[in-house]
Amino acid sequence: MIINAIKRKRQEIIRSRRRRKIANIAKYSLPGLVIGVGCGLLLAPKSGKETIQKIKSDVGNTKENLENKSKKIVKSVGSSIENKRAKIAESKKRIKEYFDKNNDLIEIKASFVKEPDEIEKSNSEPDESELKDNK
Repeated sequence: MIINAIKRKRQEIIRSRRRRKIANIAKYSLPGLVIGVGCGLLLAPKSGKETIQKIKSDVGNTKENLENKSKKIVKSVGSSIENKRAKIAESKKRIKEYFDKNNDLIEIKASFVKEPDEIEKSNSEPDESELKDNK
């Protein structure tokens, strides 16, 4: 009982230390990040307006590139779907031709297959009338 309480207390202390450590890291790294970005923009070889224009054009180019790539993907997926549909239609046609061609053979083979009721009867014990016939 006391050992469990000590273990729980120790775990709580470890958790609180971790939380404090994470909070300290965030507290000092976030302002450093902001200051670094600001200094990078201010000390860049281009003026602020040029840098802003470059960022805007890069964002615009990225948008256009994404649109172009998404259109290409849609086209390729569409053509792939059409190819699959064509293959399925061809397979259906071949299967139908096979069954039309071999229909008689299939019917003969099907006549040898037992119905589920017949299988159950053959697996069950013979009734009294069958036993009398065998005597």
